[in-house]
Amino acid sequence: MLFNILITIVSLVYVFGVVALMDLAVRKGFPQDLSRKVVHVAAGSWLIFWLVYDSSHWTKYLNITAAFIWTILFSVAGSCHSLYSLVILFGSKTLQKQKYSPDKCC
Repeated sequence: MLFNILITIVSLVYVFGVVALMDLAVRKGFPQDLSRKVVHVAAGSWLIFWLVYDSSHWTKYLNITAAFIWTILFSVAGSCHSLYSLVILFGSKTLQKQKYSPDKCC
């Protein structure tokens, strides 16, 4: 049980760490288009953590935590009630080109 919770925390740190690291890299001059590809490949590989979960306890269902959190974040961003920082975090080129502002809904 505790092991599954630990794996969930490690997978969340991994996924959000990849996004934060690539965001920092872009601010330091790393190409944004390449950064997005790295994020999709690296953060998408969090599924490898599924192999480590102990399936004999109900905490095995915590394996969807990262996907659930991203679903909520994208839903909020898609409903235009998000902060400008979320748009930048998601790297939406379309919204950035439209000079998205928090007051203006898509």
